[in-house]
This record gives sequence, C-alpha cells and structure tokens, in this order.
Amino acid sequence: MSTSILWFRRDLRTGDHPALAAAATWAQHGSTPNGQNEQAEVLPVFIFDPAQCHLHGRWRYHALINGLQELNRTLDGRLLVLWEDPVTAISRLAKTIGANSVHVTDDYTPYAQDLYERVEDALDQQNLPLVRTGDPYLIPPGTITTQDGGNYKVFTAFSKRWFALPHPGPMPTKVRNGKIEAKIGRSIAKTVDIDQVPAGGLKVTAILKDPSEISGFESQTVNLDKCTGAVPEVWTTHIGEKQAKVRLEEFLTGPAGVNYDTDRDRMDRDGTSRLSTQLAYGTIHPRTILAELAQADLPEKASERYATEIAWREFYGDFLYCQPDSAWENVNPGFARFDWDDDQEKFEKWCQGQTGYPVVDAAMHQLVESGWMHNRARMVVASFLTKHLLLPWQWGAKFFLHHLVDAEFASNQHGWQWTAGTGTDASPYFRVFNPYLQGAKFDPEAIYIRAWNPALQSLLERSENESESKTLPGLEIPENKPHKVAYPRPLKAGKTIWLKELDAKTAKKLHEKPGQADYPEPIVDHKTAREEALRRYHARND
Repeated sequence: MSTSILWFRRDLRTGDHPALAAAATWAQHGSTPNGQNEQAEVLPVFIFDPAQCHLHGRWRYHALINGLQELNRTLDGRLLVLWEDPVTAISRLAKTIGANSVHVTDDYTPYAQDLYERVEDALDQQNLPLVRTGDPYLIPPGTITTQDGGNYKVFTAFSKRWFALPHPGPMPTKVRNGKIEAKIGRSIAKTVDIDQVPAGGLKVTAILKDPSEISGFESQTVNLDKCTGAVPEVWTTHIGEKQAKVRLEEFLTGPAGVNYDTDRDRMDRDGTSRLSTQLAYGTIHPRTILAELAQADLPEKASERYATEIAWREFYGDFLYCQPDSAWENVNPGFARFDWDDDQEKFEKWCQGQTGYPVVDAAMHQLVESGWMHNRARMVVASFLTKHLLLPWQWGAKFFLHHLVDAEFASNQHGWQWTAGTGTDASPYFRVFNPYLQGAKFDPEAIYIRAWNPALQSLLERSENESESKTLPGLEIPENKPHKVAYPRPLKAGKTIWLKELDAKTAKKLHEKPGQADYPEPIVDHKTAREEALRRYHARND
C-alpha cells in the first residue's frame, strides 16, 4: 500500500489539476519509479484554519461550503474535512496513515508562503516532502522578469511579455468512481525519478482513500452535510466545478461575451463573465478559460479585452509575490506622508451604504446583501472612500476581503491601491471619480440604484402590463439555474420584478437627488471633497 495526501485549498476541482496528478503519481510510483505500486491511494483533505475563519463573512463561508460539498460529491464522499491548525493536522495525518508525500497547489500570498514553510518544517521531521505542483495562475508569479531580473511594475510592459509567452493548455485529470485518472508530462514524472515518458503523456491512476478508515481525527472532522446557514441561495454562493463550466459556456456563447468590450462597465447589465467567484475558489483555472476563449466565436475586441482582464489578475499575483510588503503598504513611497483622516463614523456610513450618493450606497448594499459587487462599482466606492472621505485604502480593502465572495488577496489589495493612486500603474490620485457622473454614465436608466438602494425600491413599481415595463436584468432566480442570476437579492425562485422605464433625464436626476424623504443627505460635498483631496495630495511633499 502506497498513500499520498492531496491537500485542497484554493483549487476545489478535479479537472485540469496538476497537484491531483502529482499525488496520484507519487502514490503509484513514489517508491518504485519505473514500476508501479499495486495499491496506490490518495487521501484528499481540506482544512479549516481556526485562526483564519473569523476573517470571512457569511457569504464567503457559504460559498466555500457549497464548493466543498460539490467537490466531495465528485470525490464520492471521500473528502476529509478538518477543523484544526493546518501544520498540526497535516503532520499528524501524514504520520497516522504512513503517507509517502503531501501534495498541494502552490499559492503565492504571504500567508500561504509562510504556511507552506511551516508545514515543510513539520514534515521534514518525518522525512516527507511537501510537493507543490501547479498554482492559480497561467504563468507562475516570478517567471516574467525585467532585463535586470526584477519584477515589472507597470501592467502594459508585463502584459506584453505575458501575451508573448506560450500559454499552457488544460491538464487532463479527472476522478471517476472513486479513482483518479491523469496523464503526466516530464515535469511531474521527474519528481519521482521516472526515466521515460511517452509523447502523449504517461497515464497514472490511484484510488481515493476512504477517510472513515482513519481513526484519531473524530473530534476535528467537519460534517459538510451539517454546514448550512440562514443565507439566501443566490448565484454568488453557488460555487463548484460544474457551475463554473456552465457559466463559462453561457458567457462565451451569450450576449455578455459578445458585447463584453462595450458592456463590461455597465452596472445595470449582466455584461461580465462573473467567473471571478469561481476563480477565487479554484473551481476553474485560467488555462481552461483561455483555451475555451481561443475557440469561442467572439468579436476580436471582446476576446482581447477579456484576456486582458485575466492578465491583470496575473500581474497583481506576480507583483504581490515579488513584493509581499505591498499587501498592506503603499507601493508609491510618495504617500508615506499623506494626511489620511481617521473618521470612524464616516467609515461606518460608507460600510452601511448611507453616504447620500445613490450609486455608492447601491454598490455597498449589493456587496453586503450578496457578497459581490460590479467591478465598475468597486472603483467608484473605492475612489469615494479614499478621495472623498480621505480614509485609508487599507480600511476598504479589509472590508472587501471580509464580504466579497470573489476576494482574491492580490487582486483585492492592488485593485484598491490602483484606485487610491498609491499602487502599481495606479490611477493618478488627482483623478477623482464624480459619483453622480459615474452613475449616470454606467447606469443611465437608474436600474442599478433602484435595485440595490432600499430607500429607492419603492420606485421598482411592479406592473402587470409587460408592454409598459421591463424586467430588471437578473433579479429573478430561475428554477434549477441559480448561475443565471445577475443581481442577486433574496427573492423566491421564479419571482420577477418589473421596472418602470425612466428616460435619461429623469434617471440622471434620480442619481443626483433621489427625492425620497428617508434618503440621507450627502455626507460630504463632491466639489469640496475633491478640492481637499487635491490639496492634501500636493501637500504630502511639502
């Protein structure tokens, strides 16, 4: 019997999974490189770190549970889920089952790198390796360097190199009837000293070990079937490999993909892929997305724009890995002396969607009530926090990390720095978004703000005459198709809200002056706030 451990983290899938293939390879060939073990087993495990779980809000928790439940079904119920310090759990588990290796997908955040080093130290005492195979990116962070060996600090230069490199295709891995099947190349084969690999790859197999056979972990084992909470079933929490594939296909064959170049910034439309939620949990990999994108019949501009958004994710992952201090510190040292405010009351108003600016408030309600926010809205609220309220970007970044289902550390932190003007290739600090104009431009019929502002929902005006009204995109939750919901609200399946149409002039007025008796007054004046932001920007070097 030869057993390896596969430690799932941000990679809740079985397809296109290099670490899964590596685990099967070590189980089958670990002690007999050019032969094979007759009884090769892989134990899949996921570990909740008690020291980290409090950082996640209810939406992130619910999404993770859904992703784990689907993964467990794919693994025929053989996923061992533990609540324990990961270093202790992995070390103890490896010793208990006599594992020959532990496998994990590499992760380049400062927390993950530190965690892996501590696990490696613990496994060294058992003379066992922690084998890192694959990662969440198309091109591993640290691969693309400047001529002097440093990392790129400007996206344009990085992306040119990124697009010029050959992009690897998906890796053939799957689990069927409790058995891992994969084809490996030389990079994985050489880790167990396999001499020869056929041109089409070497087939490896291993069975999944039944966790019920393992004793000593009863008090730390989590029963996924009992992990439910009072959270509405909305698309943001429907995380899983199947949902990811369905959404990718719908995006590439539907209007969101076709019109991506023109509609991606429209807050009132379902104009994005919404795959960020799946990427965050690794239910799909960029390799798969770009391989499918290359085969899709999309306009060239739409395809190029979407690939560029993937490249931004890669750029931020690369930069954080190369400069881990940038997670919480300004990339631009010129902001070391910037005079940020410390107004907790204004911050709470921002968090609660009570700023008096309809588009900002709508976006914050969307975040708290669904765990997701449109990307254009993210830029608007981030600009408002840092350049209207003059509060540190780190406050907003931490709030986002808690609530966003699709929170990826590198993209979140550097997205905030970009908007605040403190980061890589940043938006100039003197560029201050006007919330009124942003709303009027990217929500011209006031659909978005009426959907998400509680004080404006009386203007949703249900109507029985479809010819006089139109449905609010994505508010309905179709039966058995939760992935189709664009703007999730806690509505019953099949329920539709009909929205009275507004002309551009009326919609613009609603963005600027809602006119509702219970709507709050703006907590700051736009013109005054902008002038003060610019004054402080110029004063930072005095």
